[in-house]
Amino acid sequence: MKKKFWLLLAMVLSVLFLVACGGDPDKKSDSGAAGGKRDTLVVAQGADAKSLDPHASNDNPSSRVRRQIFDTLMELDDDGVPQPMLAESWEKPDDKTIIFHLRKGVKFHNGDEMKASDVKFSLERALTKPEVSHILAGINGVEVIDDYTVKVTTEKPMAAILNNLSHTTIAILSEKATTEAGDKFGQNPIGTGPYKFVSWQSGDRITLEAFPDYWKGETPVKYLVFRNIVKKLIEL
Repeated sequence: MKKKFWLLLAMVLSVLFLVACGGDPDKKSDSGAAGGKRDTLVVAQGADAKSLDPHASNDNPSSRVRRQIFDTLMELDDDGVPQPMLAESWEKPDDKTIIFHLRKGVKFHNGDEMKASDVKFSLERALTKPEVSHILAGINGVEVIDDYTVKVTTEKPMAAILNNLSHTTIAILSEKATTEAGDKFGQNPIGTGPYKFVSWQSGDRITLEAFPDYWKGETPVKYLVFRNIVKKLIEL
């Protein structure tokens, strides 16, 4: 009975969303003054993230955090049908070619505008990473047509190509920021998502802050904190 109780508690805590009062989200306490503004959402996770570099891992704890920092070309609706995201439209001139038309004015967290060169860089980089390259297997070319147009070609017709480009690991990165960060990019990521990276206290929490220039509009919750709960359960 006790074993079932602790298992149930772990399952509940791993998906629990706690709204904490305002204050410094990097402080150890998750509660603020009574009656304070509620501006922080705390998400409990069963494990710490492995890396915040989308191309470095495909584990769930990392993906939950990264989907708030990064966007993809496409996204899937509730029925699994690809919908526009960073690519606002696309066309298929033949069964092995897709031309993507990108949204204009999309900003990375460093203030730079997303361009087709960033898309090319991101897809080609993903193809070189063993953790995620299989998702894009079959793509044999990415070409920049102009600043807001990218052509992707495949070796043969790929019915699932749009779905694959919706995968959270196939995020669009800033070529400049990623190159400058080098091996440290996974600890200081820069994307186009609704939240920007603030800090990572390994084994404890990852703190994100709402990005005011997000292309869909700024999120109403200022801080998003992912807490690692494994240590807390052991202490109980």
